Amino acid sequence: MRLRTLFAQGLTLGEGPRWCHDGLWWVDIIRGLLFHSRWQNDGFTPPQQWDLLAQVGMIGALAPLATGGLVLATQQGWQHFDPVSGRCTPLANPCPDPQIRCNDGAVDPAGRFITGTMPLDMAPGQGCLWSLDPDGRVRQLMSGLTCPNGLAWNAAGNEMAFIDSPQRAIGIYAYDVQRGIVGQQLRRIAVDNVAGVPDGCCLDQQGTLWVAFWGGGCVRGYDFASGELRQHLSCPCSQITACALAGPLCDHLVITSAALDCAEPEAGNCFVMPLNTVGWPAAAWAGDLPGGEPR
Repeated sequence: MRLRTLFAQGLTLGEGPRWCHDGLWWVDIIRGLLFHSRWQNDGFTPPQQWDLLAQVGMIGALAPLATGGLVLATQQGWQHFDPVSGRCTPLANPCPDPQIRCNDGAVDPAGRFITGTMPLDMAPGQGCLWSLDPDGRVRQLMSGLTCPNGLAWNAAGNEMAFIDSPQRAIGIYAYDVQRGIVGQQLRRIAVDNVAGVPDGCCLDQQGTLWVAFWGGGCVRGYDFASGELRQHLSCPCSQITACALAGPLCDHLVITSAALDCAEPEAGNCFVMPLNTVGWPAAAWAGDLPGGEPR
């Protein structure tokens, strides 16, 4: 098994890979591009692309909607995306300031879309973590952040991994999955011995938290419970942004990267590596569209 280039796209800020609705989805944040690749003949098909910049601005993250389509976390808040029409429909906006955008996000075990927001100028302490609840309520979970990134929950749903990248650590927090409340930080996974900062992440069924390192040119696998380093995967460019377990068995680690201010030949490409472990498809937001109309 070896890491290889999956799609040579040269994305400005590739991010947010998710396996859902029987396909791989990811974005280019800055250019407002959304991509989709299906699994066919033991591999990923060439990606389909939607340019959504004019509709919603930058796209930070995505999640499947239980009734169909996607929920996008964008510069204009959460939007429902219909892949048939290519149109976006507003759901809610946690921070209607054009200088604030959504960044990374993931759905918790109860179907809430937890999403970070941050200012375009990355001013320290101005980022927040929000919840789009299934009933449409918007709640602030954390504040005082700078660049909110990776999120993952353990199998029991009572602990949440969260990365605020400039902190250069992975925080493990108590999580009340019934009420959707973040509790105190229980422990930290230190990353002092690796270059760059932690960015996006995903969790496999064996309890390994896979973490992408921006500026570190790698993805590292840590034991969620102990923080012990289990695996180190070197990547062919330095600005590694996120990762997800994809494919029908969720046993292929897909890795995104960024070409932003970077002249490395492989910068901005997507990479893939088969693993001897499996993950889960991306959890779906459990809400409905405005008016309760399913898609």
